[in-house]
Amino acid sequence: MKIALYELYKALKSKVLLILFVALFLLNLALSATYTPVLGVPDECIREINKVYLSTSEEEKLSVAESIANKYIKDNVLQNIFPDKKYEDKLNRVKNYNTTIRNIKSEAEQRSKPSVFSKENSFTQLSFKDIFTAYNNVIENKPSFYPDYGTERYINSADTDLMMLVFVLMLTVIVCCRDKMTGMAVIRQTPKGRIHSAGAKLIACFLLTVTSAVLLYGMVLLTGTIRFGLGDLSRCIQSIPQFTLCNINMTVGEYLVIHFLFKTSAFFIVVVVMMIICTFLKNVAAAFAVISVCSGVSI
Repeated sequence: MKIALYELYKALKSKVLLILFVALFLLNLALSATYTPVLGVPDECIREINKVYLSTSEEEKLSVAESIANKYIKDNVLQNIFPDKKYEDKLNRVKNYNTTIRNIKSEAEQRSKPSVFSKENSFTQLSFKDIFTAYNNVIENKPSFYPDYGTERYINSADTDLMMLVFVLMLTVIVCCRDKMTGMAVIRQTPKGRIHSAGAKLIACFLLTVTSAVLLYGMVLLTGTIRFGLGDLSRCIQSIPQFTLCNINMTVGEYLVIHFLFKTSAFFIVVVVMMIICTFLKNVAAAFAVISVCSGVSI
């Protein structure tokens, strides 16, 4: 553990890494603070609509949105706030959820039965049986629509993903190649010495990856909460229009946590792969070149 703490200390001493993270953090903050879900619509309008939505019936949501927006925009209210009727489409997808799921379930049940076009227990037939079973588990869910601009910003934060990628790649180079860059190389291998050293570097990278992910994605979630709100996190995941056809039982809050864990795990896997590359490359410049190519491909 002492070796891991020492590796962590060495990484935190790197001015390049600290300056890079501060720059990425400030850039992430600026992008989150200036994110505009719909051009020309102030945050106050969206917040007020969101607040009223929590206590408004599904049938009244559109008229309530229009009446509130009248205070902020004069012409083509709904068209200006929700271009191409995207807002109305989202609301209708959630309102018609149970009907849609019943249709999918009914169609899957029909196609799962033996017929002249499908052999019994064929791949196609078994697939439709699985679809029937999966949607049978969520057919009783009662989604509640809410203008999820804060949630959508968090889920679709590709700019923050890119910042995390840049940070973990630089982190890997600094942690794994620092000794090579300073001219300090291991002259003789001691029993389990390399294993302990590699494990310590891995722990240091893991801690810094998790910390940076918490700060960067936490900032996106925090600004989204302050500016737009997240609604009731105990709603089923089907309440978010892009997940209407999801056949998993979970809440919006649970999905946000799982989403964060998956992204953080993916970046840590990137760290592990890059550490292996840096270990086998003797030249630091070669490590930078390979990592640059890998990051370019991933982007």
